Formats: sequence, structure tokens, C-alpha cells
Amino acid sequence: MILDILQDEQYIGTYTAGKTRMADIGSGKVVKVDKADWIRIPNHHPTIIDPALFEAVKIRIGTKGEPLRKRKLGTSERYKDMRSVLQGRVFCGCCGHKMKLSATRNAAFHCDVTRVASDAECYRLKMLGGELEKAVLGCVKKHARYIIKSAGDGSNQSEPSAGFDTQFRQIEKKKLALYERYVLREISAEEYKAAKSGLDAEFERMKNAHAILSKEAEKSASVEGFRQIADDSIKAKTLTQPIVDELIDKVKVSTGGRIEIVWKMQHFGSAVLQGSMQTFE
Repeated sequence: MILDILQDEQYIGTYTAGKTRMADIGSGKVVKVDKADWIRIPNHHPTIIDPALFEAVKIRIGTKGEPLRKRKLGTSERYKDMRSVLQGRVFCGCCGHKMKLSATRNAAFHCDVTRVASDAECYRLKMLGGELEKAVLGCVKKHARYIIKSAGDGSNQSEPSAGFDTQFRQIEKKKLALYERYVLREISAEEYKAAKSGLDAEFERMKNAHAILSKEAEKSASVEGFRQIADDSIKAKTLTQPIVDELIDKVKVSTGGRIEIVWKMQHFGSAVLQGSMQTFE
């Protein structure tokens, strides 16, 4: 009905008649008349739609309304060059199989293995390639910033532990002070647990950063190579192939938008994104 309205010439002031006729006299059967044989009277009444706009819409309808089966190239052929820097590294977090990137305009990683198994946990599991790349880059940047910040200015490259001991002691003091406040009933059990959980998480992240620098220091007298990778990751506007090749071994996608990254560099850290892919665990 909408398409008929958009193509009705009466809206541009043309009176049209004779669109149908009786198939046979007395039969009661009505048939359509060829458009070329319609009765048309231009400028019969005031226009509602500008004729130029009407013609433009008609051309657009003819283009958009072309059936897929009549197009010269199918979807998979038109988007056959669709690529992602994560291709080959994305796996289903439920069944463990490698996920394929679809050849579509909005390319997404799909778990094809269980696509027809409606009872499987990963039935029709998919994630848009662009969203996955953004989420992974955000995770890489977060860890890179933290590690560079924890490492300081690099003046003590021969001693990876320099600076960390002080930070470890500060966290321990905060935890002790927090416990004393709890014992003195200045804070509730829930407040104590929440604050302690935050300090524990901070301590773990610092341990991971320390482990990275220690690991790299064993292999080389300098950690400048690692610093450069972290710097490049922070400056990157999009996830690039070099960043993926250097840091990422696998990306596991599970239901609910949950993403787990398996790092190439041991102790680089672990991150899990959930839901809207903005919340880190």
C-alpha cells in the first residue's frame, strides 16, 4: 500500500483513470490495464508532491526494490573482501570451535558448529566484528596504561622491582587501616568487604605488572621493546595487526557478550568484558 501511494501520479496533479477493465462482459472479473494504456490528464488539480521529488523517489524505489535473486552479485560475493585483524584468533567460549567472519556488510563472528543445534549453549552465537575489535583494543589499552604507569620512567630498568615494593607496602597499610576501622565499627561489614575487594584487585594488577617487567628483564637488560608495544597500543585509534600479533593469542566469545582474552605475553593480565562490553572484571 505504501509503495502504491508513493507511485500514485494523482499526488503530482495528474488525473488517472482506466487502470482496470472487465475481463468479459457480464463476467464480473476485473483485470489490470497496462500502464501505457491508462487515461492521464496532467495538471488536472493542485499538486501535493513536487514532481521532481516524486520522480526521484520512483527511481529510488526501482533500485531498492530490486529482488535479491535478480542482482548480479550475491551478498557473499559483494562482501567477499570483508576482513578483521582478529580473524583466525576468535573462538567460541562455549564449544571451543573457531568462529567464522560472515561475508556481509555488518560482518560478525559466528559459531557455525552449533548453528543448527538449538539445544546448544552457543546456538546462533555471534558478535559484530567491529564491536569485538573495539572491546579488545579497549582492554589492551587499559592494561598497557597500567603497566607503563607502574613501571615509572624506566630509570631503574635493571631493577624491575624498584618502586613496586613501596606500592605493595602502601596497599598493605591501607588494608590494615581498613580492618582497624571495621573492628572499631566505623564501617559496616559490607563496606569493609567492598573496599578490601578493590584493594585486592589493585594488588593483583600490580603483581601482574611486576611479573611482566621481571619476565622481560630476565630476557633482556632493557624493557624498552615492551614499553614501545604498550605505547603503540595506547596511541592506536583502531586495533591493528601488529598489536594483535604481538599481544593476543586467542579471543574467546561466550553468550551474554562475554569476552575472554588469552595473551601471548605471560602475565600480561586477564580481562573479561560483559554485557555492554564496558564493564571489566
